[in-house]
Amino acid sequence: MACLNCHQDKLAYNFKALEVLTLHIRAYDGEKYVQALGEVVQLEICEDCLKQFQDSLRFKRYFKKIIPFILMIVLGLLLLQVKTDIDAIKLLASVSLLVGILACVYLFIDNQKLLNQLKEMDQEEARRYCAWLLATIKAPKKSGDNDITYIDIEEAKGKEIKQLCLDYDLLPAIGKQASGIIEKQL
Repeated sequence: MACLNCHQDKLAYNFKALEVLTLHIRAYDGEKYVQALGEVVQLEICEDCLKQFQDSLRFKRYFKKIIPFILMIVLGLLLLQVKTDIDAIKLLASVSLLVGILACVYLFIDNQKLLNQLKEMDQEEARRYCAWLLATIKAPKKSGDNDITYIDIEEAKGKEIKQLCLDYDLLPAIGKQASGIIEKQL
């Protein structure tokens, strides 16, 4: 096997993960979803990629996410400078500014929560969590029309079905099946 990020064979973290396939169904009465369990897969990350990812968590990760919203803010400011009596342009400018600013603030808060969460962990636990984050970022997200999410089997062992459903956004029947598969993997 190889690292999901750089595809080299120098591995440091190897995760056994259970795939959860989710199909979103849009109907007149709202959106529903159907879930099924996929295969047990190996997700692997090398030490070099983990170090780069941890280094990028500080500012680069946040900055890359906010670039589109900074552009929205700039667009809003430019549209506000246009001298016109058309209310739609003024509304578009205001909405663009508001959405851009709110998104930047939300992403900043989200990034700070992750950094604070990592500070509360011991060093090895934080490294494993970062490796898991990177692995799930680089792992396939789609299988046909289904979205793919992953359950870390080692982290999920011993959890009650209800907690498993809450942590991984599983339907109760799928949580029960996942619990059975996780117990067999140990």
